[in-house]
Amino acid sequence: MKWNYDFYIASSVVLIVLIIYYYRVAELNKLSRRIYGYFQIICLASCVTDMFSTVVLRKYFPDMTGLNYFGQMVGYTFQHLIPCMYFFYIVSMARDIKTIRKKMLFWAIPAIIEQVMIWTDYFTDALFSYSVSEGYRRGPFMPVLIVCTVYYFAAAIVQAFSKESVLERRYKLVTIWFMLLSFAAMLTQMLNPEIVVIGASSALGCLIMQMTLQNNILIRQANHKEIEARQAAEEANRAKSTFLANMSHEIRTPMNAICGMADILEKCELTPLEHEYVETIQTAAESLLSIINDVLDFSKIDAGKMELCPVEYRFDSFIEGIENVISARIFDKKLEFEVSMSEGIPIYMYGDYAKINQILINILSNAVKFTDSGKIKLDIRSKQINKNNIELSFAVSDTGIGIKKEDMGKLFNQFSQVDAMRNRKREGTGLGLALAKKIAQLMGGDIEVRSEYNVGSCFTARINQRICNDDSEELRREAADKYRNKTIFLYENDYSSRTHLIEIFEQLNLHVICINSIDEIGREVYNIYSDEQKLFVYNYNAYLRVKNKFSSKELLKKIKNIALLEFYTVFEENEMPGLYIRKPYDLFKIYRVLFEEKLDGYNINAIGKLLKNGHADNSLIKLDNADVEVDKSRSYKENNQPESRQKAVNGSDNNIEKAQESGDVRGNTNRNIKEENFKKQDSAVKVSGDMFKNIRVAIVDDNKVNLRVAVTQLRQLGVMAEVFSSGGAIIKALERERKYDMIFMDHMMPEMDGIETTKVIRNMASQDCKDVPIIALTANAVTGVEREYKEAGMNGWMFKPVKLDDFKEILLKFVSKEKVS
Repeated sequence: MKWNYDFYIASSVVLIVLIIYYYRVAELNKLSRRIYGYFQIICLASCVTDMFSTVVLRKYFPDMTGLNYFGQMVGYTFQHLIPCMYFFYIVSMARDIKTIRKKMLFWAIPAIIEQVMIWTDYFTDALFSYSVSEGYRRGPFMPVLIVCTVYYFAAAIVQAFSKESVLERRYKLVTIWFMLLSFAAMLTQMLNPEIVVIGASSALGCLIMQMTLQNNILIRQANHKEIEARQAAEEANRAKSTFLANMSHEIRTPMNAICGMADILEKCELTPLEHEYVETIQTAAESLLSIINDVLDFSKIDAGKMELCPVEYRFDSFIEGIENVISARIFDKKLEFEVSMSEGIPIYMYGDYAKINQILINILSNAVKFTDSGKIKLDIRSKQINKNNIELSFAVSDTGIGIKKEDMGKLFNQFSQVDAMRNRKREGTGLGLALAKKIAQLMGGDIEVRSEYNVGSCFTARINQRICNDDSEELRREAADKYRNKTIFLYENDYSSRTHLIEIFEQLNLHVICINSIDEIGREVYNIYSDEQKLFVYNYNAYLRVKNKFSSKELLKKIKNIALLEFYTVFEENEMPGLYIRKPYDLFKIYRVLFEEKLDGYNINAIGKLLKNGHADNSLIKLDNADVEVDKSRSYKENNQPESRQKAVNGSDNNIEKAQESGDVRGNTNRNIKEENFKKQDSAVKVSGDMFKNIRVAIVDDNKVNLRVAVTQLRQLGVMAEVFSSGGAIIKALERERKYDMIFMDHMMPEMDGIETTKVIRNMASQDCKDVPIIALTANAVTGVEREYKEAGMNGWMFKPVKLDDFKEILLKFVSKEKVS
């Protein structure tokens, strides 16, 4: 007999690939999938053993009759297990059988008979015989094996097409196809023994089943895995959100007591040491709240729930607020803070300035933290994208400790700090830069970093903003023409400050003459300039040191002059200059003082407070004449008026409402740029102790400490307050026709929470209940609660901890003017 093994070699390779693929990808948790895996293995074993028994044994050991019998019996064993395994595979799929049942063993009887006949053939020669001279020959009972094979294939077809079958049409068609293929291979090999194709047909059948049946199962299985993974992720997100809500509530509740009582204590008559203690408590509390807010922000970005809240704002006021926060933070360090910017940056822009502030404060605060001496520089550049859009680039460079190359990859990882051993004295959660980068990417920008270890670092944040119609460009040109013939006499002995000021004056096309002493301004060589042409810019502290020796005091009265101040400079009595600029100097400040003759606008009392709390508080109070709020004459600036900015606290403004619903405006302690940065002092809330004496409010809270804090704060304003420990209690009071000018409602209370209570109040018959302002006074500052409050019928919301000024603002907004005396 001549054997053709080309089909067997190719079949074996195909089956090996299919088996490896199947066992690496498939989930074998179902009986049908396990049987199909066994089916493939038996097909491979049939090919390999058939080749071994005929090629190896017949060629190299033809005289060993017993060994050749054994090889052929092994080959027949696997070859005739194929129909049986195929039958069990179809049955397990058609009936969706989970485990092997006892009655299924009856179906294996023909296969058992086959195996008995095969393994006794050495003694009977019933199926085949072997001799050295004639080789293999078929025996008289070979048709029994053929009948068993036909039985299993026919039974498989019957099971596939039975009423109990759950197989789809394609499974049934493949069953018929595999049976016909096997019959064709068997008939071919029976008619011509030299063509060995049974193994090849098995391999081809496995390949077809894999492509038409199993791959679809694997795809569904992969989809199922994806759905399960998505559901698990959503469940984890829900669990995380619930945890964050509970964490925020549980931490903010005691923080409300700490901050509220500290706020009250600060307004009491205390000794200087006691004031210092109170300020320490406030600073620590603000730091803790900042960490909590960062964690909440990061979780929102992670869940894709943080939204941008674009509004129109003044870029110069925005930058000035950042400058003063950072200047306060470097107060006790040997650091210079310098701000440079390119020409032509628009003043009026449209974007989410609070997010930009968060990015810059994070980067600059890191620069302050990791720089002990030298300079921190903020370089602001702009690039026109198109007529309405601009790319802002903020480069923050420092002379700090720098970053190692191997640590650069960790830089923007959450909850991680580079070079932790070296930086263990420096506080931080490792969230700031990671949060800043994610916010920048959310705004369509990014943050890049360059650093050299022990030399310094440079972080560059790029963010796109929209340009608002700016009608100040013409005024700028007119002012520039007015100063075209002016000459700046600059008296500043510090080289770095002098160089920076010269650069700014040159940007404004002003001629600068540097002088080494104040007396030089009166030298004859400068008489070619009239007093009207001269503009004297001088270092205020240096002037104080030499003022008694200055021989031309009257000269300064004739010449327009501008004093240069350190950020913390306090004026001496009768020595307050008419115009002055505080560090850090920038193009906007110089322009405002030169051309608009307005101060850079910070009250020394506010600066003193900021110097004590600069690392925790981003707010400052503007002077009366500071032109930093958005021009009220501009038709589009309603958003930046005091009333519109108040809407950002109470949820009445559509632009800011979107931010509150995404959790970006978390009330009164989490404004990265507080409203005071954009208000004049004369528009700030000023109230007397008797102003609210006719107002009666109700406070609903299940926490006795919170009730005590709120009552104490409102008592400071002269407000009459009644307290209720549950929603049911306030409803009973209203049913008895008790009337209030305002109700402060806690959210998370047992039995009936604040939202349910508000809905009940709004549905009561009394018109007073429908109209009374209800304000959420809650520690639940997570995403989405603002929408719930609004839908329930609340007028506004305040997130704990709440300060005394917050109560003032909310009372002035919602209580009728007749009640406010």
